[in-house]
Amino acid sequence: MDDSHMARYAAQQIGIAWSPEQLVRLEHEWRQLQRNFAYHPHVRVIPMPGNPPAEYQVEFRARTLYIREDGQLDYIAAPSVHIWLPPGYPHEAPVVRPVEALFHPNVTMDGIGVNPGWEPTRTLAQLVQQIGAVLAYHTYDPWNVWNPAAMDWASANAAYLPTDPGASFSPNAGGEPLGRICQNGKGTLEELRGQLQTLCGALVSTDAPPSMQEVRGFCDQVRLTTNLFLDDDVPESLRTTATELDQWAEALPAVTMVFEGLRQRHIACAAALMAAGKLAESRRNLIKELSSFAELVAPAPLADPYQALGQLPPLPKMQSAQVNFRVVTVEAERRLTAARTRLTALAAPDQRTSFSHSALLEQVIEAEIARATRGVQEAREKVESAIGTIAPTVERAKDELAAFGRVIGWREYGDLTAKSRELIDRIMAWGCAGVQAYFVENEGGIFGPFEFEQRLDLGESALAVRNTPRTTIEVFDLKTGGKLAQSDTGETTIQLPGGEEGVRYETTFRMTSRCDDLWVQVDYLTRQIAERLGRLSKPQTASKAESWARAYDDVLSKPAALARFVEETRDGMLERDTVVSDLKQLARFKERMTTQFLLERHAEMVPRFKKYRAEAVEQLNDANKRVAHVFARSQRDVETGNPMIPTKLAGEYDAQTKRRDDAQRKIDRLERRFELAAAQIRPRLSSATLYGSAHAPAPMLLAPLSNDLLGRVALIDDAAMDDQVAALEYELQTTLRPSAAAAPPPLPGQMAAPVAAEGVAAQPELQADIIEDASAPEPPSLANAAIDDAIVPSAPFAVDEEEAVAEEQEEQADWVDLDAGRAARES
Repeated sequence: MDDSHMARYAAQQIGIAWSPEQLVRLEHEWRQLQRNFAYHPHVRVIPMPGNPPAEYQVEFRARTLYIREDGQLDYIAAPSVHIWLPPGYPHEAPVVRPVEALFHPNVTMDGIGVNPGWEPTRTLAQLVQQIGAVLAYHTYDPWNVWNPAAMDWASANAAYLPTDPGASFSPNAGGEPLGRICQNGKGTLEELRGQLQTLCGALVSTDAPPSMQEVRGFCDQVRLTTNLFLDDDVPESLRTTATELDQWAEALPAVTMVFEGLRQRHIACAAALMAAGKLAESRRNLIKELSSFAELVAPAPLADPYQALGQLPPLPKMQSAQVNFRVVTVEAERRLTAARTRLTALAAPDQRTSFSHSALLEQVIEAEIARATRGVQEAREKVESAIGTIAPTVERAKDELAAFGRVIGWREYGDLTAKSRELIDRIMAWGCAGVQAYFVENEGGIFGPFEFEQRLDLGESALAVRNTPRTTIEVFDLKTGGKLAQSDTGETTIQLPGGEEGVRYETTFRMTSRCDDLWVQVDYLTRQIAERLGRLSKPQTASKAESWARAYDDVLSKPAALARFVEETRDGMLERDTVVSDLKQLARFKERMTTQFLLERHAEMVPRFKKYRAEAVEQLNDANKRVAHVFARSQRDVETGNPMIPTKLAGEYDAQTKRRDDAQRKIDRLERRFELAAAQIRPRLSSATLYGSAHAPAPMLLAPLSNDLLGRVALIDDAAMDDQVAALEYELQTTLRPSAAAAPPPLPGQMAAPVAAEGVAAQPELQADIIEDASAPEPPSLANAAIDDAIVPSAPFAVDEEEAVAEEQEEQADWVDLDAGRAARES
């Protein structure tokens, strides 16, 4: 496209300010085009937006040649061209461009050449006739060729030209224009009437209405069409109808807000009807849920409140039914509120204060107002009916749901009481010995309880079981120091050797609950039971429920029944508080026992491993002497200074070097073992919680301590523990106890939260509930308050878990070798 064309299209985009003379000419051109080619058999003029139009699309019903998208030459039956009037019109020629890729000597995509060319005195109607003649090959100018290929084709195929000899582009083709208008005008006007009706219907539709720009554009097109029938020579019947439609199209854009108001009424009606439909659905769901609720419990409640509690379904079943019931009720209540809001929004159309000058448009508006009024009234009646039907059902459901909630509260109270009784019975059955301990089970039966860190001899095996956080249990082989098993579930099963070679027995180690876990559970149940009963004992408004839930609640809420429940709860609270007190005393004693067993085991193992170290040092010294003897008999390289081992001494040198290196590695591993042993003991001596107390508890409810445990009281008092620690410090040549400058541990009556290092979350109210015992001996003072809750190492002689895991496989075999060597020497 050249610069002039670009300038013209730019002007088209920004709009053209026509002069009055140009507007008169444009109006004349449009009227002439419209009149001459109205209902023409071979020409259809389509005006583009604008009044008067300055742009046209002209469709010619005449066969011509064009280039298909695949590049092949073919016939087209209805080519179209685009005519655009430039700002300098009529002194500047119209821009004519084909819509399709037409194949003609005087046609390109940039324009169409006509002969004679454009002059200001010519009209667009004449130009259209010229263009039609060119397209149908009625004429072409061989002296003004725009497409040489088409010219060559036309010269070679003259017999096929013109391509459409029957096409006539004269205004009188198919009859004189007025005759064609009279013959076809009625159908066109009826079509316009239907289109305007459709547009008005779209403006009040609940779907997205046409925009104001679309309305104005359509109305302008209608008015351009009706102009054809407004001339004086057109029959009055057509002229009258066209005038009415023209007035309709002219007035419609100004009253779109009236239609928008009616559209909002239709939207409100649709929303209200949808809300009414949802209310009907919710009512069906409510009735179904109420029926299921009524079938949940069939028998009437017994007079005894405890028997009545036993008649209720299991708590999970009731809670599941309550969730479903509540969801349906809440949804119905929400929909009921929404329907009432929709009902408020239903209002009749506003009274009009101004009217248009179109009688037809006013008839349409009045009809739409009447339709909207009827719609509002019908929607209001249906919504009011739906609300009136469901409201009592919703209220009934809310009453039944409230009664159901109280019955579930009673069931929760009963279940919590039963769980509390079950837990207390289990604790009582374990007694002081069985709590925070473990049992061993094999084919011979169940044995125990045993204390953690206690040496346990099972046949040929010497074992120790450790409990770290919560339910973690670890089993160690005391002969090798290796870990045999670990589990986070509170129990683990291993294969232990029997008396015969190759025979192994499955043995399970199962721990009981820790003291701190138990008293937290007991205390939680106490608070929950009291909270449930307190809530259920509060005065309630008279229930309007009519189902089994109210009947059961009436039996359980009677003053006599409440008195029995309150008495039972008080007795239970006293019993549970006593058990908690016993457990808190027992916890410190158990921790002291565990610490003493740990010291006892190390007191046995460290000297043995020191003996292995001494033997390794002796081997190292002897190997060094022998290597030095080899060096003494060897010469040195002059350049490097390295000894040159004689061939006869090479074997001796290699053997002693390997012996020396093996001994050094063994010494290094033993040194690390001693360091890890010290690191394992220190946290228990540094933490008041882990160090525990030597004061033997005197339980008020739990079974007393066994004689075996009482017999060890002398070994766990402070003096005896100090002696054991001092002996280990001497053996390990390191300090195990915290420094004297550290803050002392809390007194027994000021015990800290239960074993935070063991992973138990302490409850604030539990910290001050320890029974004070001024006679109990004080544990060692704290080395550092920050490590009071240090975690017990999870591997033998290990503080750092990663280090223990990294060395476990490497060192286990060495411990086996050490014990094997010791056994050989002893034999």
